[in-house]
Amino acid sequence: MANNETQCSVCNEDKVTYLCEYCLHRFCLNYLNEHQQKLNEELKMIINDFAQIRENINKKQSDLLLMKQIDRWETNSEIFIRKISIQFEIKERNLDTNLNKWKQNAEIIEGNGDGNELN
Repeated sequence: MANNETQCSVCNEDKVTYLCEYCLHRFCLNYLNEHQQKLNEELKMIINDFAQIRENINKKQSDLLLMKQIDRWETNSEIFIRKISIQFEIKERNLDTNLNKWKQNAEIIEGNGDGNELN
């Protein structure tokens, strides 16, 4: 704040005043401290708001990371389930094939009548 002899913005008296570089008003010593306290309070509120905004952004980023992890888990689960499904389909086909072979062999055995021949 610069030193000048001019009129105070609050009391309108000609005194030694100091220019507030923030609001560009001039204040005498009686009101300078009061004005500085108000500015400090405003600054604290701004700092608190900034901290809250930063916290919200961090939480949203954290939530976004969690959502990405859930998406990856979902994709990996779908791939795993498809693989298992394909494995079961292959095993089912193999069982059907083996069952058909056993049926054919049983029919051959029944057709021969003695039950001792297998192909």
